[in-house]
Amino acid sequence: MVSCGSGSFGFGGFGGFGPLGDSAATYSFAAPTGTSVGSTLTETITSGSWTETIIYTEVTAATATTAAQFEILRSGASAGSVSSSSGYTPTTYAFDESANGTTNVIETITHTGSTETMTYTGGTTLSDDLVTITTPSTSTGHNGTLSYDFTTSGGTVTETETFTSGNNSYTHTVTPDPTTVFATATSSGGTPEETLTTVQGDAIVTQTYSQVASGSYALASTNTAYIAQGSATTALDVNSGDRAEITIGASSTTITPVNALDTTGKSFTASSETTFAVVTPTTTLAGSFVEETATFGSHTSETLFYSATGTAGVYTEVAHGSSIDVSGVATQLASLPSAVLALL
Repeated sequence: MVSCGSGSFGFGGFGGFGPLGDSAATYSFAAPTGTSVGSTLTETITSGSWTETIIYTEVTAATATTAAQFEILRSGASAGSVSSSSGYTPTTYAFDESANGTTNVIETITHTGSTETMTYTGGTTLSDDLVTITTPSTSTGHNGTLSYDFTTSGGTVTETETFTSGNNSYTHTVTPDPTTVFATATSSGGTPEETLTTVQGDAIVTQTYSQVASGSYALASTNTAYIAQGSATTALDVNSGDRAEITIGASSTTITPVNALDTTGKSFTASSETTFAVVTPTTTLAGSFVEETATFGSHTSETLFYSATGTAGVYTEVAHGSSIDVSGVATQLASLPSAVLALL
């Protein structure tokens, strides 16, 4: 959700492992080699033709109330050697390979200042990734701050980001993603909070900001819940940056692009290379689907658009590929929170 400033935060599991750490990858966790310090646990991540193997070494044995703690050690290193020599606290990992009485695996990663909890459904598919900041703060370190504020006028929410570095201060207003749902609440501790929920690709992303001072909020948590593709042959891939008003007439189709600012762009008429047609999934879902087919020489590609408000609304791209499983995509869309779905 770039419009909400999330681009500044590189959260998400295995951020250092590039494209392998995502919902499209397949994961496997081997049983630990033992139950004592020095035992290892191996994770294998496969994405397409790429395979990554991660070996975790147990550094703290489990107790009756706490799980064993693991680290990814560099070659020849011993547990705690980095932290004891430099004051740096290494990232630790804990695994529950029978979470909630199922075959799910829950991985808890403890960073300095935050905790990340990743859930793997069936031990193979990343389904949820929650990052919680231990103490939300506007401080970025290095004599800088990053704070947020939210104002509502006429039903429109505006986000303001303020960044300071030394004696310099920069403030800019961010236009929210058009699929963003805002909610104001109070935490159990009485702290005002702003929650932003949107859909990005195949994931429901929820960001919570906590008030740290009047007119100043800090990021408190980011939760990414991935929508299972299931038996569908096409994965949901919502792109709110590709939106259009589509009018299909008896003799021609007119497409009016709509950008992220909800400003109507220049209309154009579908050509012989690009055609648009209303398609109906077998899955019951309110709204309307339009499929764009682009043909260039021997190459054909399809883009599926969806409007929750029906044929008179703005359509948002929800999938693309050489051949789209419309019913499968509709089933995945039905998993979205109703308030988010209504904005597509």
